[in-house]
Amino acid sequence: MGDGFGSDPAEIRNHVANLNNGPFSTLNSAADAASGLTLGGFDAYGVLLQWVIPPALNLCLDDAGAAIRSTSDFAAAIGEALTGVAEDYEGVDQEIADLLSKIGEEIGK
Repeated sequence: MGDGFGSDPAEIRNHVANLNNGPFSTLNSAADAASGLTLGGFDAYGVLLQWVIPPALNLCLDDAGAAIRSTSDFAAAIGEALTGVAEDYEGVDQEIADLLSKIGEEIGK
């Protein structure tokens, strides 16, 4: 039979920090870059197509930027959730320690 498992809130917080400083930061930078992306001049598409192609491409760019931003927001939510998990572990551990201390006091009487 197994010995159970343990969770170290400090390790969870360290993991969150690594995510925030690594892939989550990169996602946020990509979202910021995508929001400022433009096509530039429209002359490259010719007189007739300059009224058709850029608006269609802008729709695609807007959708791609929104998808990247949504992913970045989701990553931030994951980081917040993991931080909450660490806090919950610490809170439960403290509650159990308090209960065991009370039990010890009752037994000692």
